[in-house]
Amino acid sequence: MNIGYVWVLANYPGDAGAVDLDTPAKMLDRLFSEVINDVVNMDENKTHILNVLTLSKWEESEVRCQIATLLKPLTEDKNHYLQFMGRYLNVYQEKPGEEVINNPNSLDFIFGRWNGVSNSFESANFPIGYEGGNSGVCPSHNLVEAFDMRDGTPFDWNNPEHRNKALEPSERDPRLAQTVLMNGQTFKDKVVESFIGGMNGLPKEGASPTSYYLRKHLKEATDLTTGSATSYQHIWPLFRYAEVLLNYAEALLEATKEPDFKGTLDNVQYTVSPREAVNMIRTRVDMNAVETTGYDAFKKRLRNERRVELAFEGHRFWDIRRWMTGTSTTRIEGLSITAVKDESGEGYIYSYEKKTVQERIWEERMNYYPIQDVELFKNHNLVQNEGWESN
Repeated sequence: MNIGYVWVLANYPGDAGAVDLDTPAKMLDRLFSEVINDVVNMDENKTHILNVLTLSKWEESEVRCQIATLLKPLTEDKNHYLQFMGRYLNVYQEKPGEEVINNPNSLDFIFGRWNGVSNSFESANFPIGYEGGNSGVCPSHNLVEAFDMRDGTPFDWNNPEHRNKALEPSERDPRLAQTVLMNGQTFKDKVVESFIGGMNGLPKEGASPTSYYLRKHLKEATDLTTGSATSYQHIWPLFRYAEVLLNYAEALLEATKEPDFKGTLDNVQYTVSPREAVNMIRTRVDMNAVETTGYDAFKKRLRNERRVELAFEGHRFWDIRRWMTGTSTTRIEGLSITAVKDESGEGYIYSYEKKTVQERIWEERMNYYPIQDVELFKNHNLVQNEGWESN
Protein backbone atom coordinates (compact mmCIF):
# COMPACT_ATOMS: atom_id res chain seq x y z
CA MET A 1 0.00 0.00 0.00
CA ASN A 2 1.03 3.60 -0.50
CA ILE A 3 0.94 5.89 2.55
CA GLY A 4 1.86 9.32 1.28
CA TYR A 5 5.31 8.64 -0.11
CA VAL A 6 6.19 5.81 2.23
CA TRP A 7 5.96 2.46 0.48
CA VAL A 8 5.18 -0.48 2.73
CA LEU A 9 5.27 -4.12 1.70
CA ALA A 10 4.00 -6.13 4.66
CA ASN A 11 3.67 -9.83 5.44
CA TYR A 12 6.06 -11.02 2.77
CA PRO A 13 6.75 -14.74 3.37
CA GLY A 14 10.27 -14.98 4.75
CA ASP A 15 10.97 -18.68 4.12
CA ALA A 16 11.52 -18.94 0.37
CA GLY A 17 11.51 -22.71 0.53
CA ALA A 18 8.00 -22.86 1.97
CA VAL A 19 6.11 -20.59 -0.39
CA ASP A 20 5.05 -20.39 -4.01
CA LEU A 21 7.67 -18.03 -5.45
CA ASP A 22 5.44 -17.01 -8.36
CA THR A 23 3.05 -15.09 -6.14
CA PRO A 24 5.53 -12.78 -4.34
CA ALA A 25 7.50 -12.29 -7.55
CA LYS A 26 4.40 -11.05 -9.37
CA MET A 27 3.48 -8.94 -6.35
CA LEU A 28 6.93 -7.31 -6.35
CA ASP A 29 6.76 -6.77 -10.09
CA ARG A 30 3.55 -4.83 -9.66
CA LEU A 31 4.85 -2.92 -6.64
CA PHE A 32 8.09 -1.84 -8.24
CA SER A 33 6.39 -1.04 -11.52
CA GLU A 34 4.11 1.34 -9.63
CA VAL A 35 7.11 2.82 -7.79
CA ILE A 36 9.06 3.39 -11.00
CA ASN A 37 6.00 4.92 -12.61
CA ASP A 38 5.64 7.32 -9.68
CA VAL A 39 9.33 8.20 -9.86
CA VAL A 40 9.47 9.09 -13.53
CA ASN A 41 6.13 10.87 -13.56
CA MET A 42 6.51 12.69 -10.26
CA ASP A 43 4.87 16.03 -9.70
CA GLU A 44 7.60 18.69 -9.80
CA ASN A 45 5.91 20.49 -6.92
CA LYS A 46 6.31 17.50 -4.61
CA THR A 47 9.38 17.40 -2.39
CA HIS A 48 9.60 13.62 -2.09
CA ILE A 49 9.50 10.75 -4.53
CA LEU A 50 9.27 8.02 -1.91
CA ASN A 51 11.04 7.55 1.34
CA VAL A 52 11.07 4.05 2.69
CA LEU A 53 10.40 0.61 1.30
CA THR A 54 9.72 -1.70 4.23
CA LEU A 55 10.38 -5.35 3.49
CA SER A 56 9.86 -8.35 5.72
CA LYS A 57 12.88 -10.66 5.49
CA TRP A 58 13.66 -9.83 1.89
CA GLU A 59 17.35 -10.00 1.05
CA GLU A 60 18.96 -6.80 -0.22
CA SER A 61 20.54 -8.50 -3.25
CA GLU A 62 17.15 -9.77 -4.41
CA VAL A 63 15.63 -6.31 -4.02
CA ARG A 64 18.46 -4.74 -6.03
CA CYS A 65 18.04 -7.30 -8.81
CA GLN A 66 14.32 -6.65 -8.93
CA ILE A 67 14.85 -2.88 -9.05
CA ALA A 68 17.52 -3.24 -11.74
CA THR A 69 15.24 -5.38 -13.88
CA LEU A 70 12.38 -2.95 -13.66
CA LEU A 71 14.62 0.07 -14.18
CA LYS A 72 16.03 -1.34 -17.40
CA PRO A 73 13.32 0.11 -19.68
CA LEU A 74 13.76 3.45 -17.92
CA THR A 75 17.55 3.50 -18.37
CA GLU A 76 17.16 2.52 -22.02
CA ASP A 77 15.06 5.64 -22.41
CA LYS A 78 18.00 7.81 -21.38
CA ASN A 79 16.29 11.12 -21.90
CA HIS A 80 13.46 10.10 -19.57
CA TYR A 81 15.95 8.96 -16.93
CA LEU A 82 17.94 12.18 -17.17
CA GLN A 83 14.75 14.18 -16.83
CA PHE A 84 14.07 12.31 -13.58
CA MET A 85 17.63 13.02 -12.35
CA GLY A 86 17.52 16.68 -13.25
CA ARG A 87 14.09 17.10 -11.69
CA TYR A 88 15.33 15.77 -8.36
CA LEU A 89 18.70 17.56 -8.22
CA ASN A 90 17.38 20.83 -6.87
CA VAL A 91 15.18 19.10 -4.30
CA TYR A 92 18.12 16.97 -3.15
CA GLN A 93 20.19 20.01 -2.21
CA GLU A 94 17.46 21.85 -0.30
CA LYS A 95 18.58 20.45 3.06
CA PRO A 96 22.38 20.58 3.30
CA GLY A 97 23.75 18.73 6.30
CA GLU A 98 20.53 16.74 6.75
CA GLU A 99 20.97 13.51 8.67
CA VAL A 100 20.40 10.61 6.27
CA ILE A 101 20.84 7.41 8.25
CA ASN A 102 17.75 6.29 10.19
CA ASN A 103 15.85 9.29 8.85
CA PRO A 104 12.83 8.23 6.75
CA ASN A 105 12.16 11.85 5.79
CA SER A 106 15.59 12.47 4.30
CA LEU A 107 15.54 13.67 0.71
CA ASP A 108 18.50 11.35 0.11
CA PHE A 109 16.53 8.26 1.01
CA ILE A 110 14.96 6.26 -1.83
CA PHE A 111 14.66 2.66 -0.66
CA GLY A 112 15.31 1.07 2.71
CA ARG A 113 14.49 -1.84 4.95
CA TRP A 114 12.64 -0.73 8.07
CA ASN A 115 13.39 -3.19 10.86
CA GLY A 116 11.26 -3.68 13.95
CA VAL A 117 11.86 -2.10 17.35
CA SER A 118 15.06 -3.59 18.74
CA ASN A 119 18.32 -2.78 20.51
CA SER A 120 20.23 -5.82 19.23
CA PHE A 121 22.28 -3.73 16.79
CA GLU A 122 23.37 -1.41 19.61
CA SER A 123 24.11 -4.35 21.88
CA ALA A 124 26.32 -5.84 19.20
CA ASN A 125 28.11 -2.59 18.32
CA PHE A 126 28.24 -0.25 21.32
CA PRO A 127 31.89 -0.04 22.42
CA ILE A 128 33.11 -2.34 25.15
CA GLY A 129 33.08 -0.31 28.35
CA TYR A 130 29.54 0.96 27.72
CA GLU A 131 26.99 -1.16 29.55
CA GLY A 132 25.76 -3.94 27.30
CA GLY A 133 28.26 -3.09 24.52
CA ASN A 134 30.13 -5.83 22.65
CA SER A 135 32.28 -3.78 20.23
CA GLY A 136 31.03 -5.61 17.13
CA VAL A 137 32.21 -3.94 13.92
CA CYS A 138 35.58 -2.22 14.43
CA PRO A 139 36.41 0.15 11.55
CA SER A 140 39.96 0.12 10.23
CA HIS A 141 42.45 2.96 10.25
CA ASN A 142 42.51 2.53 6.46
CA LEU A 143 38.94 3.81 6.34
CA VAL A 144 39.65 6.67 8.75
CA GLU A 145 42.48 7.87 6.49
CA ALA A 146 40.08 7.87 3.53
CA PHE A 147 38.19 10.86 4.96
CA ASP A 148 39.55 14.24 3.86
CA MET A 149 40.71 17.06 6.06
CA ARG A 150 38.05 19.69 6.72
CA ASP A 151 39.32 21.94 3.92
CA GLY A 152 38.93 19.11 1.38
CA THR A 153 42.62 18.16 1.26
CA PRO A 154 43.15 14.39 1.08
CA PHE A 155 44.40 13.10 4.45
CA ASP A 156 48.10 12.24 4.54
CA TRP A 157 49.44 10.34 7.57
CA ASN A 158 52.97 11.42 6.68
CA ASN A 159 51.97 15.07 7.08
CA PRO A 160 52.60 15.93 10.80
CA GLU A 161 49.80 18.51 10.78
CA HIS A 162 47.32 16.00 9.44
CA ARG A 163 48.53 13.34 11.86
CA ASN A 164 48.11 15.63 14.87
CA LYS A 165 44.53 16.42 13.83
CA ALA A 166 43.62 12.92 12.69
CA LEU A 167 41.10 12.27 15.48
CA GLU A 168 39.70 15.78 15.78
CA PRO A 169 36.20 15.72 14.23
CA SER A 170 36.18 19.48 13.60
CA GLU A 171 39.34 19.14 11.47
CA ARG A 172 38.06 16.29 9.30
CA ASP A 173 35.25 15.60 6.85
CA PRO A 174 32.05 15.74 8.98
CA ARG A 175 31.09 12.28 7.74
CA LEU A 176 34.00 10.73 9.67
CA ALA A 177 32.46 11.44 13.08
CA GLN A 178 29.08 10.27 11.74
CA THR A 179 30.62 6.97 10.65
CA VAL A 180 33.31 6.11 13.19
CA LEU A 181 33.68 6.52 16.95
CA MET A 182 37.21 7.68 17.76
CA ASN A 183 39.23 8.26 20.87
CA GLY A 184 38.21 11.57 22.45
CA GLN A 185 34.73 11.70 20.88
CA THR A 186 31.74 12.11 23.16
CA PHE A 187 29.20 9.30 22.94
CA LYS A 188 26.29 8.84 25.34
CA ASP A 189 27.63 11.65 27.52
CA LYS A 190 30.96 9.90 27.96
CA VAL A 191 34.31 10.53 26.26
CA VAL A 192 35.49 7.51 24.29
CA GLU A 193 38.79 6.24 25.71
CA SER A 194 40.19 3.80 23.18
CA PHE A 195 43.79 4.49 24.17
CA ILE A 196 45.80 1.71 25.79
CA GLY A 197 44.43 1.27 29.29
CA GLY A 198 41.39 3.45 28.63
CA MET A 199 37.77 2.63 29.42
CA ASN A 200 37.25 1.34 25.85
CA GLY A 201 40.80 0.39 24.93
CA LEU A 202 43.14 -2.56 24.94
CA PRO A 203 44.07 -4.70 26.80
CA LYS A 204 40.44 -4.82 27.94
CA GLU A 205 38.87 -8.02 26.66
CA GLY A 206 36.69 -7.30 23.65
CA ALA A 207 38.20 -3.87 22.98
CA SER A 208 38.64 -2.80 19.38
CA PRO A 209 41.98 -3.95 17.92
CA THR A 210 41.99 -0.86 15.69
CA SER A 211 41.00 1.65 18.43
CA TYR A 212 37.89 2.57 16.41
CA TYR A 213 34.23 1.68 16.90
CA LEU A 214 31.20 1.89 14.64
CA ARG A 215 29.04 5.02 14.85
CA LYS A 216 26.94 4.78 11.69
CA HIS A 217 23.47 3.22 12.04
CA LEU A 218 23.59 3.36 15.85
CA LYS A 219 20.74 4.92 17.80
CA GLU A 220 22.69 6.76 20.49
CA ALA A 221 19.61 7.19 22.69
CA THR A 222 19.35 3.41 23.11
CA ASP A 223 19.75 2.35 26.73
CA LEU A 224 21.18 -1.11 27.41
CA THR A 225 21.10 -0.75 31.18
CA THR A 226 19.57 -3.79 32.84
CA GLY A 227 16.08 -2.94 34.03
CA SER A 228 15.71 0.24 31.96
CA ALA A 229 16.64 -0.89 28.44
CA THR A 230 15.12 0.98 25.52
CA SER A 231 14.81 0.07 21.84
CA TYR A 232 14.18 1.86 18.55
CA GLN A 233 13.39 1.12 14.94
CA HIS A 234 16.23 1.14 12.43
CA ILE A 235 16.13 1.82 8.71
CA TRP A 236 18.77 0.04 6.67
CA PRO A 237 19.44 2.03 3.46
CA LEU A 238 19.28 -0.03 0.29
CA PHE A 239 19.31 2.77 -2.26
CA ARG A 240 20.13 6.42 -1.68
CA TYR A 241 20.24 9.34 -4.04
CA ALA A 242 23.93 9.78 -3.21
CA GLU A 243 24.45 6.39 -4.85
CA VAL A 244 22.52 7.55 -7.92
CA LEU A 245 24.94 10.48 -8.27
CA LEU A 246 28.01 8.31 -7.67
CA ASN A 247 26.82 5.68 -10.16
CA TYR A 248 26.10 8.40 -12.71
CA ALA A 249 29.49 10.08 -12.17
CA GLU A 250 31.41 6.83 -12.49
CA ALA A 251 29.53 5.64 -15.58
CA LEU A 252 29.92 8.96 -17.41
CA LEU A 253 33.58 9.22 -16.44
CA GLU A 254 34.35 5.72 -17.73
CA ALA A 255 32.41 6.40 -20.92
CA THR A 256 34.20 9.67 -21.71
CA LYS A 257 37.41 9.65 -19.59
CA GLU A 258 36.63 13.33 -18.93
CA PRO A 259 35.80 14.52 -15.36
CA ASP A 260 34.15 17.67 -16.72
CA PHE A 261 32.29 16.16 -19.65
CA LYS A 262 28.97 17.79 -20.46
CA GLY A 263 27.43 17.43 -23.87
CA THR A 264 25.96 14.90 -26.24
CA LEU A 265 26.86 11.23 -26.14
CA ASP A 266 24.92 8.59 -28.10
CA ASN A 267 22.29 11.21 -28.93
CA VAL A 268 21.73 12.02 -25.25
CA GLN A 269 22.44 15.44 -23.77
CA TYR A 270 24.28 15.23 -20.42
CA THR A 271 23.98 18.47 -18.48
CA VAL A 272 25.72 17.32 -15.27
CA SER A 273 29.40 16.42 -15.39
CA PRO A 274 30.97 13.64 -13.28
CA ARG A 275 32.69 16.28 -11.18
CA GLU A 276 29.46 18.17 -10.57
CA ALA A 277 27.67 14.99 -9.53
CA VAL A 278 30.37 14.16 -6.98
CA ASN A 279 30.49 17.71 -5.66
CA MET A 280 26.73 17.76 -5.12
CA ILE A 281 27.26 15.10 -2.46
CA ARG A 282 30.13 17.01 -0.89
CA THR A 283 28.14 20.26 -0.90
CA ARG A 284 25.43 18.64 1.20
CA VAL A 285 27.98 17.90 3.96
CA ASP A 286 29.67 21.30 3.58
CA MET A 287 32.88 19.92 2.07
CA ASN A 288 34.92 21.77 -0.54
CA ALA A 289 34.64 20.62 -4.14
CA VAL A 290 36.95 18.04 -5.68
CA GLU A 291 39.13 20.00 -8.09
CA THR A 292 41.46 17.18 -9.16
CA THR A 293 42.14 17.16 -12.90
CA GLY A 294 42.85 14.26 -15.22
CA TYR A 295 41.05 10.96 -15.65
CA ASP A 296 43.19 8.77 -13.35
CA ALA A 297 43.46 11.31 -10.53
CA PHE A 298 39.74 12.11 -10.61
CA LYS A 299 38.81 8.42 -10.74
CA LYS A 300 40.81 7.90 -7.55
CA ARG A 301 38.96 10.75 -5.85
CA LEU A 302 35.57 9.53 -7.11
CA ARG A 303 36.18 6.02 -5.80
CA ASN A 304 37.28 7.43 -2.46
CA GLU A 305 34.13 9.55 -2.29
CA ARG A 306 32.06 6.42 -2.81
CA ARG A 307 34.02 4.66 -0.08
CA VAL A 308 33.35 7.30 2.59
CA GLU A 309 29.80 8.26 1.58
CA LEU A 310 28.52 4.68 1.40
CA ALA A 311 30.65 3.18 4.20
CA PHE A 312 28.97 0.29 6.02
CA GLU A 313 26.06 0.20 3.60
CA GLY A 314 27.06 -3.01 1.84
CA HIS A 315 28.90 -1.57 -1.18
CA ARG A 316 32.62 -1.88 -0.48
CA PHE A 317 32.77 -5.68 -0.87
CA TRP A 318 31.36 -5.44 -4.39
CA ASP A 319 33.22 -2.28 -5.39
CA ILE A 320 36.59 -3.90 -4.67
CA ARG A 321 35.73 -6.78 -6.98
CA ARG A 322 34.19 -4.57 -9.62
CA TRP A 323 37.30 -2.38 -9.71
CA MET A 324 39.59 -5.41 -9.23
CA THR A 325 41.58 -3.64 -6.52
CA GLY A 326 41.66 -6.46 -3.98
CA THR A 327 45.46 -6.64 -3.83
CA SER A 328 45.55 -3.15 -2.32
CA THR A 329 43.21 -4.08 0.54
CA THR A 330 45.07 -6.90 2.27
CA ARG A 331 46.71 -4.95 5.08
CA ILE A 332 44.22 -3.98 7.78
CA GLU A 333 45.62 -1.18 9.91
CA GLY A 334 44.75 0.15 13.33
CA LEU A 335 45.99 2.91 15.60
CA SER A 336 47.86 2.33 18.83
CA ILE A 337 47.15 5.29 21.13
CA THR A 338 49.22 6.07 24.21
CA ALA A 339 47.88 8.59 26.73
CA VAL A 340 49.81 10.58 29.33
CA LYS A 341 48.15 12.94 31.82
CA ASP A 342 48.71 16.61 31.05
CA GLU A 343 49.97 19.15 33.59
CA SER A 344 46.47 19.86 34.91
CA GLY A 345 45.91 16.19 35.59
CA GLU A 346 42.47 16.43 34.00
CA GLY A 347 43.29 15.78 30.36
CA TYR A 348 45.61 13.67 28.27
CA ILE A 349 48.41 14.13 25.79
CA TYR A 350 48.18 11.47 23.10
CA SER A 351 50.75 9.85 20.88
CA TYR A 352 49.77 7.73 17.89
CA GLU A 353 51.38 4.85 16.07
CA LYS A 354 49.97 2.96 13.13
CA LYS A 355 49.99 -0.80 13.42
CA THR A 356 49.07 -3.76 11.26
CA VAL A 357 46.12 -5.56 12.77
CA GLN A 358 45.72 -8.23 10.13
CA GLU A 359 47.30 -9.37 6.88
CA ARG A 360 44.67 -10.87 4.61
CA ILE A 361 45.12 -13.09 1.60
CA TRP A 362 43.88 -12.01 -1.80
CA GLU A 363 43.91 -14.05 -4.98
CA GLU A 364 42.75 -12.70 -8.34
CA ARG A 365 40.19 -15.49 -8.62
CA MET A 366 38.37 -13.87 -5.71
CA ASN A 367 37.05 -11.24 -8.10
CA TYR A 368 34.54 -13.91 -9.09
CA TYR A 369 32.55 -16.54 -7.25
CA PRO A 370 33.07 -20.18 -8.18
CA ILE A 371 30.18 -21.80 -10.00
CA GLN A 372 28.71 -24.45 -7.73
CA ASP A 373 29.38 -28.07 -8.67
CA VAL A 374 25.68 -28.81 -8.69
CA GLU A 375 25.21 -26.25 -11.48
CA LEU A 376 28.15 -27.64 -13.46
CA PHE A 377 26.62 -31.13 -13.21
CA LYS A 378 23.30 -29.81 -14.48
CA ASN A 379 24.81 -28.00 -17.46
CA HIS A 380 28.00 -29.40 -19.01
CA ASN A 381 28.28 -26.34 -21.24
CA LEU A 382 29.12 -24.18 -18.23
CA VAL A 383 32.80 -23.36 -17.74
CA GLN A 384 34.14 -22.83 -14.24
CA ASN A 385 35.42 -19.33 -13.49
CA GLU A 386 39.15 -18.90 -13.88
CA GLY A 387 41.12 -19.98 -10.83
CA TRP A 388 38.43 -22.22 -9.37
CA GLU A 389 38.82 -25.16 -11.78
CA SER A 390 40.46 -27.53 -9.29
CA ASN A 391 38.21 -26.68 -6.34
